[in-house]
Amino acid sequence: MFHRTKISETFGYIFEYYIASVAEARGKTEAEFRELINRGIFNADKAKELDLVDSLLYEDELLVFLKDGTAQVHMIDHSCYLKSKISDSGLSKGKKIALLYGVGPIHTGESIKGQTMGSSTVAHWLQNARRDNAVAAVVFRVDSPGGSAVASDIIARELMLTKKQKPVIVSMSDVAGSGGYWVAMDTHKIVAHPQSLTGSIGVIFGKFNKEQVLSLRDQSIFEHHSGQMAPHSAGLRKGPDSGCHAPCGHRPLT
Repeated sequence: MFHRTKISETFGYIFEYYIASVAEARGKTEAEFRELINRGIFNADKAKELDLVDSLLYEDELLVFLKDGTAQVHMIDHSCYLKSKISDSGLSKGKKIALLYGVGPIHTGESIKGQTMGSSTVAHWLQNARRDNAVAAVVFRVDSPGGSAVASDIIARELMLTKKQKPVIVSMSDVAGSGGYWVAMDTHKIVAHPQSLTGSIGVIFGKFNKEQVLSLRDQSIFEHHSGQMAPHSAGLRKGPDSGCHAPCGHRPLT
């Protein structure tokens, strides 16, 4: 029940923030925009009529719009943009801000590019940033649900060491939960979006309550404690079908 309540609260907040943001951007009251949501879905012409979009343009019309009185629109595709050098833009001069991305589940070892946050990879980046005198500050962009406690601690340690030498700011994206929040704690400043999901340091998992199911097969649960701080659960087998599903045999499957 608690989990259902938290999910409802989270999505309710996201929805209310969306309504407030879009209503302000489109010059409407929240009540007006909420009424449009409840009416939806609109085709393009109707959306323009309701002032949900500004213009309806084909590609050739968009190029005319972009010219805005100039002689020519200079276009560049993504692959050419990626090939351009920082020095070509004049950004290679003077002090720099290192922008590092920590994306995906956190684990020890090297990152899988664009998918996971490996502690060895991120630690190496931060060590380089500390040694580079041209780097005036570090911005660490976090988008992670967390993961390994050991890996999170390694990254947090490197950020703490970097903080001693230059400013370190964490920018939170959609999610910075559990280890994703842990790595951010010991920095100069944390900046989160109003809809960032963050916090919740700990381990959350679910398990089935098997007591009633086991009782149908004349089985029960007992607890064995090796110490006050080390409880372990085990199944007490005591029925005609006991052990029939064991992988390597208390009894044959037939």
